[in-house]
Amino acid sequence: MARSPPTWSLGVWVDQPFENTAIETLTPVIGKKLKGIGHQVTTTFTAPPTSDGAVLTLPDLHLKAVSAIKELSTEELHDAFLRSWTIHSSKQGFKTVPKSPTAILKLSSSIQLQSSIPILWSHLKTESRTLFAFAGTVVDEKTSQSFLKLIRSLNSGKTCQIRKFLKGTSAKQELSYLQRLVNAGAIDLAQSRD
Repeated sequence: MARSPPTWSLGVWVDQPFENTAIETLTPVIGKKLKGIGHQVTTTFTAPPTSDGAVLTLPDLHLKAVSAIKELSTEELHDAFLRSWTIHSSKQGFKTVPKSPTAILKLSSSIQLQSSIPILWSHLKTESRTLFAFAGTVVDEKTSQSFLKLIRSLNSGKTCQIRKFLKGTSAKQELSYLQRLVNAGAIDLAQSRD
C-alpha cells in the first residue's frame, strides 16, 4: 500500500512557541524526580536574608530539588521529548482528532488499518517499553514483541488475525491496548471469525 506523507496544518504547528512544548514535556519528568520531596512545605528557611536584603542561601528543600533534577539522564530527557513528539505527530496536524464509531475486538477478530496513516511507535530507552500513538491516543504500557509485530504488520497494509499475534498471559491485556487504538480510529475490523 503506497503511503502519502502526512499533511501538516501550519496553524496548529506554529501557534505555540517551542518553549511551551518543552515545559509541557519536562513537567512530568521533573515531577517524577521530585516525587519524594514534592509534597513538602516550601516555606522553610535555612537562613534569613542579610540585613541589606540579600538572599544568599536556598532552603534545604530547594537544594534537594536541584540535586534531583541534576540526576536526569540524557536518556530520560530523550525519552520525554520522543514521547512528546510521537504523540504530537500522531495527531496529523489536528489539535483534537475526530473520533468515529468503533467495534469491540475479540482475540478471534481480523483487523486492518482504517486508513493509510500508520500507528506511530517509538522505543523508549529508559523504560524498556515501546510507545504507540495514533490521533493523540497513546498506549504507553509494557507490551510484548508480538504486539509490536502486530502493529508493524498492520502498518505494512496487512490484514491480521489478532490471536496469531497476541498469545499467553498478556493476550487479554494487550487486546485492551489494541482496543484503545481501535477507539482512536486507527484500526478497523476486516472480518470476524467467531
